[in-house]
Amino acid sequence: MSTVTLGLARARELAQLPAIEAAAATLFPPGRLPEPNLMMTDTQFLAASNAGQLLVARVNEQPVGYALCSTQGTALHLEEVSVHPDFGRRGIGRQLVLAVLDLAAAGALGTVTLTTFSDLRWNAPFYKSLGFAVIAHPNSPPGSAPAHVLDHLRQEAALGFTHRVGMQAPAPARPGQPG
Repeated sequence: MSTVTLGLARARELAQLPAIEAAAATLFPPGRLPEPNLMMTDTQFLAASNAGQLLVARVNEQPVGYALCSTQGTALHLEEVSVHPDFGRRGIGRQLVLAVLDLAAAGALGTVTLTTFSDLRWNAPFYKSLGFAVIAHPNSPPGSAPAHVLDHLRQEAALGFTHRVGMQAPAPARPGQPG
């Protein structure tokens, strides 16, 4: 197997990332993505890249996966993780999520949040194995979880997504930071 390397996105790679997302979306059961054409935009990729919040997994220097984040208060919100199915089940998604946790710690952000499907094994159960815990559902009351997580869940419900939850994990402590 070829070596996987991770790093911040390079400008020349941004145009390749939508194809990875589209290929990864084919893994979802029919009807689970009510807006199958609702993909990350070029603007989102560029903004995350410029902010240092777009990580790319590479095999032989070719992008095969990515993790796109945004800062939300004291949290780094994981907006999207996609790995091309041709490179699935090799731990690349796990490496990307662990790198996101490290990115949060490096930015002195206390947590990483995300929204995901509760009933698909490569979603909530996968994140739980990495230390994430469910903190919200679409009908959670205001104040029960970070506002940005509740907003994401409401927006997703309005688009027709079902079985969604908000999750959170603490960023790992870095030397010199309180643990």
